[in-house]
Amino acid sequence: MYELSVFVDESGNMGEDSRYYLLTLLFHDQSDDISGIVASYERSLANRGLKDIPMHFAPLIRGNGPYEGLDTPGRNGLLMSFTVFCSIAPVRYTTFLYRKDQFEDAAALRVKMKRDLIAFLFEHLAWLQGYDRIKIYYDDGQRIITHVLHHAFEYAVSRQTIMYKEASPTDYRLAQMADFICGVELAAAKYRTGEIGPSETRFLGQWCDFKRTFLRKIRKKAM
Repeated sequence: MYELSVFVDESGNMGEDSRYYLLTLLFHDQSDDISGIVASYERSLANRGLKDIPMHFAPLIRGNGPYEGLDTPGRNGLLMSFTVFCSIAPVRYTTFLYRKDQFEDAAALRVKMKRDLIAFLFEHLAWLQGYDRIKIYYDDGQRIITHVLHHAFEYAVSRQTIMYKEASPTDYRLAQMADFICGVELAAAKYRTGEIGPSETRFLGQWCDFKRTFLRKIRKKAM
């Protein structure tokens, strides 16, 4: 049986504290074994004397949550090790990015996301139909995303093919990778508009450094 995993992550919320809303879908053909790559990543952490903290991009940059108390070199080491892991993993992804001020309300944004995801799925329908099972992993963190996923996938792909699984990023490396990619794509948008902050540039560098070290490596996986 040919199975495709889809790990979903979002950045932003419907409150006034975020200007952007991003939806990232990371695709992994389960016939591509990643156990060796995961083991290599975990060894790189051990060799650097770093704790194996599940990747969560925004808290890592800000130094809060599980990264509180971890010094800058330690957080940078985690970031670089995960970047290498992401660059060699056999995955593909797409990210949808929206400026919230371009939408009247959450309903308008939801409609736009649903249309965009349906268009993407139809563009890649022949590829998707090559799988017997499509497993969609999402932590149900935001109802708008759950709604968009169900409506888009069930409109474009056979319902008998789809399986939904609740997934915490702490349990799945590829869920962490979806979070990482979402964070990199958000940072790219903020660099382009001059909205990037000092805590981000401390780890990601100036625009040219960010492109070379992070963005170009990640974009090689983009669909």
